[in-house]
Amino acid sequence: MIVLVSLCMGLIVLVAVIGIIFNNLLFQNSRSQDKVDAMALSFARLINAGNRVGQINELEDRCRELVYVSRQTEIACPAADCGYMTALCDQLLSDARSGQKLVEAERQNQINLICNEVQDAATRYNRDRSADSSFSLNWLQTYEPRITDVALGTIKDVQSSVRSQTVFSELAYHDYLADYFDPETALYKAPLNARLPGSDADLSFELSALPASVKMITPQPRNTNSDVFVPYGKVVESGEQSPNSIQHIPNAVHVSCAMDALVGPHGSNKVSISVVSTGITSGASPEPED
Repeated sequence: MIVLVSLCMGLIVLVAVIGIIFNNLLFQNSRSQDKVDAMALSFARLINAGNRVGQINELEDRCRELVYVSRQTEIACPAADCGYMTALCDQLLSDARSGQKLVEAERQNQINLICNEVQDAATRYNRDRSADSSFSLNWLQTYEPRITDVALGTIKDVQSSVRSQTVFSELAYHDYLADYFDPETALYKAPLNARLPGSDADLSFELSALPASVKMITPQPRNTNSDVFVPYGKVVESGEQSPNSIQHIPNAVHVSCAMDALVGPHGSNKVSISVVSTGITSGASPEPED
């Protein structure tokens, strides 16, 4: 009888200890989730710092319009009995096409800058992360989450921050037929290479996905569900910086971390719990004409 009671008491104590350990493990996991959410948000803020993505989108759109207008002027010049201005029209068109190369080079530069800044921030976090246990209890020790992977990409159904204008009706009609923009919002879809019709179809005008301002209000950075994230590529993989292979300017970041825990007497069992979070950057700043 005494043996049976002792066994029952021992079993109750064991269940209680396991319950305490499991409860504290859940608590530490929740704490790590909050930390990774804040980390994803801080990384996301870097993407559109100073509205640089919104500005690149506007540059792409303005450059596109300039090339279109310059081409139309070059075509109309002889027909308008202004043949003496043909050389000037040709020069303006050449300058407009050269401008596209400058804008595209800056777009690529911004992609590299964003990737490098996010990589550096992730590397700095892993380097400065405390190697000591953040929580210690008999049979349980947990550590600060470490970054394993960081991916940059976009969020499903996010259009560009650029609106289709009706100033050039023929261009707007071409874009409508090409299904370049959403008729309800007039926002260009993204990522999109909004090529021009005719002789300038060889030029690329890459529009990036970015939340547009609404009634002069800029959308703020926020966390979102991971299942709506569409990756462009990884900048950190297995804890190490990954070569940049991203082709589009991102608007969101997905951070994957591992929370290590030692469970059991003398930390005999090591487990790693996955903690992930997705952050989306701030939207485009409102334009004066908005």
